[in-house]
Amino acid sequence: MTPDQAVRDWYATPANWVPHEPHAADLDNDLVAPEILNKTVLNLGCFYPNTELLFAHRAYSWAAIDFTPEVIQRCQRDFPELKTYVDFFLMSMTNLSWGASSFDTVLDLSSGDHLLLDDYKQTLKEVKRVLRRGGAFVVVYANLDHFPDGQTDVYGQWGFERRTNSKDMRKMLENTGFTIVREESNNVRSGMVCHG
Repeated sequence: MTPDQAVRDWYATPANWVPHEPHAADLDNDLVAPEILNKTVLNLGCFYPNTELLFAHRAYSWAAIDFTPEVIQRCQRDFPELKTYVDFFLMSMTNLSWGASSFDTVLDLSSGDHLLLDDYKQTLKEVKRVLRRGGAFVVVYANLDHFPDGQTDVYGQWGFERRTNSKDMRKMLENTGFTIVREESNNVRSGMVCHG
């Protein structure tokens, strides 16, 4: 089974379609809140649209993507209150349809964890391309240093998951041309705010 298929299968299973626990999103919310007010925002994964429910009404515009049709269908069907604020698109984060400099803020709240490393590096190039100069890229990722088994690629609770550490994430971001301006961690997950 490929990583893409493992993730699609997991997200397409209705029993898995439940809200994230509130504490799991605390790190995301702390990093996201200052970066979205009156901004054009792109969220690179909208599995359960907690972030959209909390913040989309504060943004100037909000686009959310996912590469799993069931996810997009459920977001559109089960959250009609978001129709005013959010446009949902079926799309891969490795090949974004928007032109250069389309967004003030791009969010990757552990969605990129489900890509192989080379695909994630391609995603970073796409983010850099669609982000306006000086815009914010908020990235949250599975923190490898927290896991005692030391495995970087695992198939488990969320389908395929790639883990990384702060040093490697920082290097990938800087190699793509981002400047890290803030970093936080809750051990299991870590996050950074970067400027493009």
